[in-house]
Amino acid sequence: MAEEKEKFKTYIQNLTQDLIEANSGFILYKKLIQDAPKRFETYNVAPTFFQLTIRSFYMRSVILVCRFFDSNDDSLSLKRILGYAQANVEKIFAEEKKNEILKEIQRDMEAIDGFADIKSLKEHRDKRFAHLDKRFVDGKEDFASKYPLEDKDFDSCIKFVDEILNKYHGFFSDRTYVHEYISGDGELDVMLDYLERYELIRKDAFDGKIEGLKTENWEVLEKYF
Repeated sequence: MAEEKEKFKTYIQNLTQDLIEANSGFILYKKLIQDAPKRFETYNVAPTFFQLTIRSFYMRSVILVCRFFDSNDDSLSLKRILGYAQANVEKIFAEEKKNEILKEIQRDMEAIDGFADIKSLKEHRDKRFAHLDKRFVDGKEDFASKYPLEDKDFDSCIKFVDEILNKYHGFFSDRTYVHEYISGDGELDVMLDYLERYELIRKDAFDGKIEGLKTENWEVLEKYF
């Protein structure tokens, strides 16, 4: 009994970690996009780096969230762990919860199959990110109009997955979890602020406005930090 329960617990933990990473990356992607107008000069210090960073956050987040809905037999997806729970319900959950949980599993499997908000994300994952569809390159299929990517779809997927994982975590542990998404958006602000200050110092030094910059008298830089 302990083996099946521990394995299911490990599955939940792994998917929860992927969920946190997917959502955190998407939060950083949105922040980088939203801050672009006011950080225009800062981004232009290293435009290639910021372009690749923004794209990488987005692609990584889309790939991660799509994994929850994979149908491959070897994928650790939502349906895969629910199927495992269904087959081992008596070994994982308390006896008095068995019938309730079996009904919930069936409802959730049907909900996963009918979850429409993942469709566009999966199309882009399969044909643009994980693979490159020739029709996309040839321009024979207009992905932007046929499979529009909207932030609300991604947020809906995160909410849907979170509710399912939290539900079954509560079933076998008698308590739900409360996790904080480690978005790093505060760290991003700190990094960009330092970059902007560096650029200010560099320009002022170039214009000869900072006396003693080439000495060890760092007190002259206090006004910048």
